[in-house]
Amino acid sequence: MGFPAIVFNIIDIVIGAYVVFAAFIGSLFMILFGLIIIVYVLWQPTIITQYFGLVNSWLGYGLFILYLGVASWGSNHIVVWIIGALTVVMGFIYIILHFVKCVDKPGPLLGKK
Repeated sequence: MGFPAIVFNIIDIVIGAYVVFAAFIGSLFMILFGLIIIVYVLWQPTIITQYFGLVNSWLGYGLFILYLGVASWGSNHIVVWIIGALTVVMGFIYIILHFVKCVDKPGPLLGKK
């Protein structure tokens, strides 16, 4: 095996490690964002509304949901694609609600706001 082959093999190992690392970190962020949405919808704690302020308006919440829907399309499973498409549709609905201004943001499902 010559020197160029060794160099290309090392580069391939680095690229493979990066892809695995990126997929792992991306999955962790999707889980974290999902948990943030669940906690926000159920209780709306002040720490989320204070440090994650984009959820306070329909536009910010819609853009966030839209991002999560598009980011979930990285998988090749049909169920994930369908859920991602529904999430993107909901993101657009939330963005439209921002401009229509006929619906206020709902309160938490559990507890007081």
